[in-house]
Amino acid sequence: MNGTATPPDADEVLQVLFSQLRVLFQTFNDPTDDFPPPEDVFIVSSFASGSNLVQHMCYQLLVAAKRVPTDPNGESYIDTTAVVPVLEVRNLLNLKEPHHRSKPQMWKTHVAVTPFLPYLNDNRKMIFCIRNPLDVCRSFLDFIIEWLSGLTVRDPEVRKAIYPRFFWDYFMSFPPLPDGSTPNLGLWFRHVKGWTEHDKGNTLYLIYEDVIKDFPKTIRTIAKFLCVPVTDAIMKQVLLMCDRDRMARNPRTRARLLSAALGLDPEKATRTRLLNGPSFKDIELPKACKDACWEKFYEATGCTTYEQLVDELRIRNKKLFAYL
Repeated sequence: MNGTATPPDADEVLQVLFSQLRVLFQTFNDPTDDFPPPEDVFIVSSFASGSNLVQHMCYQLLVAAKRVPTDPNGESYIDTTAVVPVLEVRNLLNLKEPHHRSKPQMWKTHVAVTPFLPYLNDNRKMIFCIRNPLDVCRSFLDFIIEWLSGLTVRDPEVRKAIYPRFFWDYFMSFPPLPDGSTPNLGLWFRHVKGWTEHDKGNTLYLIYEDVIKDFPKTIRTIAKFLCVPVTDAIMKQVLLMCDRDRMARNPRTRARLLSAALGLDPEKATRTRLLNGPSFKDIELPKACKDACWEKFYEATGCTTYEQLVDELRIRNKKLFAYL
């Protein structure tokens, strides 16, 4: 016996991962508790669709535009969630109010549209982040596999076995909770279908692939939507604060509050770890998974390709700005 722990196999990893996901989902409160006023703005997305980046970008834009008087440098907070709170974890984090109020105040949610339906006629502005569903599945698994499970999963064969099973058992059909209910977070398909069908003409769509390709354009688009003038100095400051490498080193972007509440290691929730370790991007998802994804995608959106959906959402954005 050399005392070396046996690396986890795929069954063990998935068992722990799904158990932890159920624990996480069961801690969520009703996102409409103490509902924010209509002038506040929501960032809406499924998991792993760029909302953390947009969350940080919006806050730093408001800081640079002097819309956050109690945090003039954009660094006086423990975690981005403390200043752009996630509606469904406010109880878990004991965070009824943001640590610094901005104008407008931003909130975030990953929840499906259902509980919000009674509030969608209040002319509230919303920013909806969307990403290719196959990339969402891969990126979410990359993010949570070691952070949420607490395990070190580096064996290529184990990861290869995990990927398609995670796709079928979580992404396509997450198992019910112990009480028999289905997590209201919804699958990517239900989430996107619900929110896009109930768009009241006040939603800005941010396509992940466009966001990471052109930060300045994204910042100007958000600023126009929020009615925030952007000078060269403001743009320079926001780009500095939102630099991807800087964010990777920034402890405020490591889900510290949520990690502490769940007893997890925030260092396993960093982009730096992903850059230095293996990624599911290097593993080819079986064709049967891809075919099932696009079949369900068509049922949810009426589009045959992700590019077709993106084109439709860009048209909505043009109509939105025509009325602003």
